[in-house]
Amino acid sequence: MLEALQNFQTEFPLLNTILTGAAILFATWVIERIVRRIIMHIGRNDNIDLPAGSIFANIARVALWLFGLIIVAKVCFGYDLTAFIAALGVGGIALSLGLQDTIANLFGGLQITLGRIVDPGDYFYVDNAVARVTDVSWRHTTLVDATGSTYIVPNSVMYKNKLVEAGEFGLVNVPIILDPTTNLDEFTEKVKEALSETFTETLGPLGIRVLMNGMSLGGLSGTVTVDIQRDAYSNAVAANMISRAIDPLLKQYGTKAYSMQ
Repeated sequence: MLEALQNFQTEFPLLNTILTGAAILFATWVIERIVRRIIMHIGRNDNIDLPAGSIFANIARVALWLFGLIIVAKVCFGYDLTAFIAALGVGGIALSLGLQDTIANLFGGLQITLGRIVDPGDYFYVDNAVARVTDVSWRHTTLVDATGSTYIVPNSVMYKNKLVEAGEFGLVNVPIILDPTTNLDEFTEKVKEALSETFTETLGPLGIRVLMNGMSLGGLSGTVTVDIQRDAYSNAVAANMISRAIDPLLKQYGTKAYSMQ
């Protein structure tokens, strides 16, 4: 068997080189897939206090493929990449100038991830909207708001600029107008009771509040404010739910409500 393999290598050197290279690349691909899944799994595991995001998985992928290509060059072609790596060192300055933005984004991603400044699942204010971080890659951070709009922000921008974290919960406001003779304490208790049933599992620490602003043209104006978990509903949906839940009370007390979209 060994002799037959040696004869095959002697008679078909090109085919042998191709098969060897393909085998090495296939093994690299398998290892890369396994390592990437392990890193992503560790990052998503809440019981393991390690930074999440695909940036480390992407770095591992690049490193493994470079290692695989180095092995192919050495085993299949007998080419030592030491000289090539040395040449890269000589041209490193020119290369770094051409890849300034890429390098800045890479290191920015590492800094915000390792420093736990940004983690997938965090909420931040972006362009006057609140968006949830879904991933931190080697180039950019991806955020999605309640309407489904996606924001792609370079990591260097995330690192250099001031970030305002929104928190897991957010306030949803619905303006109301009450009859001036309304018993406010009674009305407030009934509003809290109705909305507690509507948002049983999604209420935030600030809970439900009824804040009165004073007299207006239509009566006693105020706002029903509810602290709700951000990933449960969009602001428009939550405001609609609040309006529907307190509608019987508004009719009972002779009031009018206007949803703030």
